[in-house]
Amino acid sequence: MDDKHPIRLAFALDLPSVVRALFIAVVVLAAASLAGQISTYFFGDGHLQGFVPQFNLDREMNVPTWFSSFLFLIAATLLWKAGSLPGPEPAPFRAHWRGLAVLFVGLSIDETAALHEMAVDPLRKLFHAHGIFHFSWVIAGLAFVAVLVPVFLKLWLSLRRPTQVLFLVAAFLFLSGALGMEMVAGPFVERHGAANFSYALMANAEEVLEMLGQVVFINGLFTLFV
Repeated sequence: MDDKHPIRLAFALDLPSVVRALFIAVVVLAAASLAGQISTYFFGDGHLQGFVPQFNLDREMNVPTWFSSFLFLIAATLLWKAGSLPGPEPAPFRAHWRGLAVLFVGLSIDETAALHEMAVDPLRKLFHAHGIFHFSWVIAGLAFVAVLVPVFLKLWLSLRRPTQVLFLVAAFLFLSGALGMEMVAGPFVERHGAANFSYALMANAEEVLEMLGQVVFINGLFTLFV
């Protein structure tokens, strides 16, 4: 091969089909996880030749974890690309887009490594947290969101209305799962523990909301390029 003439591959994506495929993947993973929980709590088999742990939405290092991490990486790539969209030099909000891209790479890593779980015990002891703050990492999560909103508000306001709406829906879905469902589940776990079907439903709802939020966010990012 002539090094002076490298091969370049170019192809077009049908963006609606990509979003549809991601949405279907979320539905399939949710159904697989629910089937595993039914097997666990109604038929007494919490393994099913490895199927249950591999598709349990409330566990780490399995298929749903990989998929969620992959969604964050897709978003990070699109966010970085958004910082290079044509515009005045320097492009407005370029640093904001690039900062979000780095943040989403961090979220992808955290999704796999569950680094946020390391904050639970220290924050619980520091704030004597219980009830809705039983999963006490949400205290840091709420503070983090409170900091991000004013930083990126002008960027959001600068977007076209369809993109604004999709980003808003995505944030609502994701935060309803990541923070809202954790706060709902906290008091329940304190009273009834986590080894029951009711909590399994809450945990699965949390992860499904997060993934749906990610897919909607990716859809919103796609609108920047059309």
